[in-house]
Amino acid sequence: MFQVTKKQCAECLFSDKKIVSEKRKAELLKSIAKRQSYFICHKSSIADGRACCAGFYREMGHVSQLARMAQALRVVEFVDVPSEEKA
Repeated sequence: MFQVTKKQCAECLFSDKKIVSEKRKAELLKSIAKRQSYFICHKSSIADGRACCAGFYREMGHVSQLARMAQALRVVEFVDVPSEEKA
């Protein structure tokens, strides 16, 4: 299954409150596009997960070969993000 967070977190790369600069965001997205990968939600990575960020999936999923393949194969699973207290 290709896991995607159900919701975008408050510090999402695709929100006004992102925790990285615009320059770093651009670098990350360029690297992801080059690798045909996806952006892992930092909240899910804290909980030992590798779920795709909801914001990335919504805004940039079309540039990710992995996301497109998961959609085509119908193996996308939307998962909850750990709460702030658990992360």
